[in-house]
Amino acid sequence: MTTRTPSSVALGATSWCELDLNALQHNFDLFASLVGGPSGLLPVIKANAYGHGLEAVASVLVARGVEQVGVNELAEGLWLRERYPELDIIVLGQARHPDIETLVSAKLQLVAVREDALRLASAAAVAHGTIARVHLKLETGAHRQGLSSEALLPLARLLRDLPCVEFEGLSTHFADIEDTTDPSFARQQLARFKEGVAALAAEGIRPRRLHAANTAATLNMPETRFDLARVGIGLYGLWPSQETLISAMSAAMSAGAQGGVSELR
Repeated sequence: MTTRTPSSVALGATSWCELDLNALQHNFDLFASLVGGPSGLLPVIKANAYGHGLEAVASVLVARGVEQVGVNELAEGLWLRERYPELDIIVLGQARHPDIETLVSAKLQLVAVREDALRLASAAAVAHGTIARVHLKLETGAHRQGLSSEALLPLARLLRDLPCVEFEGLSTHFADIEDTTDPSFARQQLARFKEGVAALAAEGIRPRRLHAANTAATLNMPETRFDLARVGIGLYGLWPSQETLISAMSAAMSAGAQGGVSELR
């Protein structure tokens, strides 16, 4: 079963993109089988589901029993919340301070890496009579967003002590696991992540879920899967690099034009 991009149909275009819903279902089931079922999978559907269409992709995932999804922007989370009131939605991008009250009131989970963001989330949760579900992100080597090892424990203590805040998750992100067959740096990152988890546990602080694996890590390093695997481009049948290519994935999008159709890679 395929669906054609609505804008192309409406405009009578001579070229279009088609989403193969069966391929999407197949890929979701493949990754779910690697992590013990849908509860261990966090499909990432940011950027209009990587250009595949947020509405179509979300409907397929919910029908397959997905329990949580990840997006990058507040607007994506709000769109999903309006349509799927019971779905766990994690906004993985760093929360802008003006957006935090809206995130919390809409029951969207957020990532915090600063004290002021935590305090704003707590205040918003108190004001709205709800719980702010917060993920902390530990910097282990990607150097794009996250807490240093030294900053993790103080922020986790604050999270524990603030009212109406729950420590929903601790995460990290691998820097180059997609680009190399040498796993040494990824293993260093994994060791740093585990050290952070152990430091929290020593103080009796335990996040509800741990998540570190992206598509490549899910495929190549099973020990990184923890409680959730964040699968992005693999969900759409694409591979992060030649080293992670597996024939079992099916491309979910194709391009069409009058006179022929070609597969997109």
